[in-house]
Amino acid sequence: MTVRRRRDKRIWYVLTIAFVAVGFFSFLTQREEKAEVEAASLDAFDAGYIISDYQMKNYQSMTEAKIQEFLTKKNGCKNTDVGLYNELSGKYSTIHWHFSGGHFVCLSEELFGDGIKYGEDLSAGEGETAAHIIWQAAQDYKINPQVLIVLLEKEQGLITDPYPHSGQYRSATGYGCPDTAPCNEKYYGFKNQVRKAAELFKAVLDGGWTNYPLGQNYIQYNPSASCGGSMVNVRNLATSALYRYTPYQPNAAALAAGYGTAECGAYGNRNFYLYFQDWFGGIVEEGSAVAESEDVAEVAQATIEDGLYVITSTKNKKVIDIKNGVTKTSTSGEITLWDKKGIYDDTTNQVFAIKYDKATGYYKILNNLSRIALDVKDGKNTIGTPVIVWSQNSGCNQNWIIKEVENGYSILSACSKMALTVSGEQIVIDANNKTIDQKWTFEKVTAKEILKGDYKIIPNGDTKLSLDISGGVSENTNMGEAIIYNFKTGDDLNQTFTIKKDEDSDFYYIYNPTTNLYLDVADNSINDNAKVIFWPLNGGCNQKWAINKINNFYLITSSCTKKALDVRDGLIKNMSDIIMYRNHGGINQQWIIKKIK
Repeated sequence: MTVRRRRDKRIWYVLTIAFVAVGFFSFLTQREEKAEVEAASLDAFDAGYIISDYQMKNYQSMTEAKIQEFLTKKNGCKNTDVGLYNELSGKYSTIHWHFSGGHFVCLSEELFGDGIKYGEDLSAGEGETAAHIIWQAAQDYKINPQVLIVLLEKEQGLITDPYPHSGQYRSATGYGCPDTAPCNEKYYGFKNQVRKAAELFKAVLDGGWTNYPLGQNYIQYNPSASCGGSMVNVRNLATSALYRYTPYQPNAAALAAGYGTAECGAYGNRNFYLYFQDWFGGIVEEGSAVAESEDVAEVAQATIEDGLYVITSTKNKKVIDIKNGVTKTSTSGEITLWDKKGIYDDTTNQVFAIKYDKATGYYKILNNLSRIALDVKDGKNTIGTPVIVWSQNSGCNQNWIIKEVENGYSILSACSKMALTVSGEQIVIDANNKTIDQKWTFEKVTAKEILKGDYKIIPNGDTKLSLDISGGVSENTNMGEAIIYNFKTGDDLNQTFTIKKDEDSDFYYIYNPTTNLYLDVADNSINDNAKVIFWPLNGGCNQKWAINKINNFYLITSSCTKKALDVRDGLIKNMSDIIMYRNHGGINQQWIIKKIK
């Protein structure tokens, strides 16, 4: 028999004809539209190989506790709208919503008995949890509970629906609900539906009957034959089982639509692929290092606190860096490994914001300046795929598991559970084997103080002196040499400097507001002892400065060379010239930055 349901979004065969009215269908459509999410990539979708046999058979992928944890994370039953409950209950008498304890009871909290009452499948708090029913069916029929979880979502949206009703529960997996006829009542009931679905998948995996056996099969794009179809080489039993359950493939338009709709589209197998990839990762083969890893089935737990970090390879002590740098407007970049920048230097390319998402159980790893995300290139799940940074999206290729291991941490892709791996100066994903090239350490970085306003810049070696412009200033001054000079109280024009952050980086401009001249490395020199002057704004790196606080003083370094603002010959005295010199942090490179009130 054909045991298939779900066409254009959620088709409610569970309703009596009297309730398939325009108003009620519109209400249900609106509910579903709220649940729409951005799709993972369908670039790798293969109609002949949707999921591996290993994955469909992996009945030990989740414990009952992990299933319950997953259901609760996806949907904590937080809808408290009693007015909505009263409205729905007053309108519809043959389907029911469960409202208890001040909120709608959803799948993660509901209890189900063995049987049903006609027209409903709620037992008002008596029976077994959904997590137990899913887990027990998985154990009895040797079917991956993740497959059953995805089936419940793609058929009735039960994993995420904040106020599901009895009609959804009684045909929870769509078993016995063909596209061309009402659902068969003898298969009603949440527990019955879950177990029947698991039994069907098991039968096909064991070599039982299927309408789409291995090999070439013509598979339609839609229940309507006029929408056409194509030949599909069904290459494994798990995919054959999915076609026995849902005998249609997505057409090109349905694939292009993500989770959306398309003309002549059918979405069951497409959505199965998307939900499985989004929630549990891509295709994994039996015998692979990924399949054998204990991490495959785990929902990630928070292991480090949210914050800013430099991420260092245990193998070579180099840190994750963005090749060619980033700005606030960057949308992508290549990842490389580089020497850790000194404590006194700007670390824009090497500082990442790490944030744990309790809803998904995964981390986001974002460059702190540009907010672009660590990403598996093109969403691929193949060994050796490079890791890059890319504009944020909701794909699993930007979600990460961080797990504590001996002498460090492993960083695993949520899609494939493959590990972030050092490969030369590149970072790729590879099978998780816990070798030293897959171990990382996280060094917490304190957020930088943001300087803004008018300041005096005073040498730490003699606070009776101040940064000054040689020869004095007026509005007509068009250049000047940087010196230190006897400190003058108040907002003396020669010794007042505005510090302003560059909009596209973590660097600063330092300029005199009277002349509007900017602190500048003369002639853009990269040499030690280069002269420092004040010059009209040109936006070059020789006018951009990293200002880093070290204890009670600041180090001021050029964004071009990382060399430090210094006093010539180390002589901190009146009229000494300011120069650039390699960064050593000595007293002649230490500055006090004092706000002018």
